[in-house]
Amino acid sequence: MTSIAHSKNINKFITDFLSEHGSDELAEMWNEDDNMKAFMSLLVKAANAVKRSSSDKKIKDPLKPKGKKSAYIIFCTKKREEAKKLLNPDAKATEVTSKLGQMWNELKNSKKTADKKVLQLCEQEAADDKARYDEDMKDYVPPSEDELIASKGKGSKKKSDPNAPKGKKSACIFFCAEHRDAAKTEIGTEGKATDVTKLLATWWNELKADDDRSDELEKYNKMAADDKVRHDQETQEYAPPSDGDETVVTKKKSSGKKSDPNAPKGKKSAYIFFCSDNRDAAKTEIGKDGKATDVTKLLATWWNELKTDEDRSDELEKYNKMAADDKLRYEQETGVVAAPQSDEENLPKKSKAQIVEDKSDEEPEHKKDKSKKGKSEDKSQSGKKTNGYTQFCSSNRASVKEDNPEMSATEITKELARQWKELDEDEQNEWKEATV
Repeated sequence: MTSIAHSKNINKFITDFLSEHGSDELAEMWNEDDNMKAFMSLLVKAANAVKRSSSDKKIKDPLKPKGKKSAYIIFCTKKREEAKKLLNPDAKATEVTSKLGQMWNELKNSKKTADKKVLQLCEQEAADDKARYDEDMKDYVPPSEDELIASKGKGSKKKSDPNAPKGKKSACIFFCAEHRDAAKTEIGTEGKATDVTKLLATWWNELKADDDRSDELEKYNKMAADDKVRHDQETQEYAPPSDGDETVVTKKKSSGKKSDPNAPKGKKSAYIFFCSDNRDAAKTEIGKDGKATDVTKLLATWWNELKTDEDRSDELEKYNKMAADDKLRYEQETGVVAAPQSDEENLPKKSKAQIVEDKSDEEPEHKKDKSKKGKSEDKSQSGKKTNGYTQFCSSNRASVKEDNPEMSATEITKELARQWKELDEDEQNEWKEATV
């Protein structure tokens, strides 16, 4: 592969060839500034063409289930801090990775009972993660190439609906919630949150492997099953907002207080009354093999059709009246009548960009500069952890610069980004786990 890194070797080869088979005069003509500039320009174009072709990779589906972890990756996650302590404090991420590989090989070849137990635990966790991956892949339908291309480069991710049902919890989550305080006590006040999580994972695996504690394990499995029923019921009643629907009410942040079971039931919207009347018809339309989410989507489609059909205005008014009556019932039970919105509250809310723009119009120039400077200093002095990509660039920038002396700082950054994208998921995870 031709690259700028080989420019000196290529130039030397041409110069030696001309001197040996031609003349010193030809060699001097070759090394003139104009020829060298044209030669370097040609190499840059060739290198860029290679980069473009190598970066044209298959588009990944962001919705594809997370890949399964191998026993080695699980071992590296657990032993990374230990490997760092065995090396000097300034050890690079690549050195830590190399040390982990050495430790892994020693573990596999060890005949000690304790080492065999650690190896068995890593292999068991890998088997569990493979089972999770296989289960997730059963419901996964890969999109077509056209769908992936259409989805690539879209704007910001779609915001999640705060009113959507909470996800169902697994048996492990219920177990961790019940034993977290005990794990914190075991770790001590100086322990990290990651240490607590690792200890809980160890306890959970011990519970699953202990036949004498099957009743305890069954308890958490039942809690997970009950929560799945709760989630399925809430999903059936949930109506996702349609695009551009301005009637969606933002869910208020929880205050942490438990709700009163004797409190008045919340008021229902016209849409909820519509769904109650038409759910059976939607189920019949979808069929026995349809999912609850398919029924919900169909109801949402019917509701949007009703709102836009002028010939069905009486039907729409019926549900609006039901919602108004239920609102009156709610206000009577709570003794609180919602205050009308002021004209200012009815105005459309400004975006963050508009707010920033308004503030910038009001502030004098010297305050703007000071503000920007302050933000820059805060960012540079903050103690935030670097991510895997930053760590990768920091460790490899010098070598890329040495191999490509003619590259600008911007071109080096682009080259590092290209190399990062070519790493597979496991390699990227290694760098992510190496951040400090």
